Amino acid sequence: SYAVKMEGGRTYDIDLMSREFDTVLVVEDEKGKRLAENDDGGEGNNSRLRFSCLASGTYRLVATTHNGKVGDYQLSVELAGENARAR
Repeated sequence: SYAVKMEGGRTYDIDLMSREFDTVLVVEDEKGKRLAENDDGGEGNNSRLRFSCLASGTYRLVATTHNGKVGDYQLSVELAGENARAR
C-alpha cells in the first residue's frame, strides 16, 4: 500500500495497471476505512478510479488482486483534468 496526501475539494484520477495480473485498486482513509474500490475500470484488466477527496489528509492506496496472482504494476495519481502528478 502507498500513503498519498490529498487535498479536500480536489478530484484525482488513480490508475493501477499491470500486464501480469488482474488489478484491484482500493482507497482507504487514515483509519483504514474503505472509501472506494475498482476492479476493471481502466483498459482491459486495469483499475481506474476518479476519487473526489472530501477532506485533506493522507489516504492509503492499496494495489491488490482478487485472483491471487502477483507481478509488476504501475500506480499513478493525477489531479483530474490536469497533467500534474500528485505526490
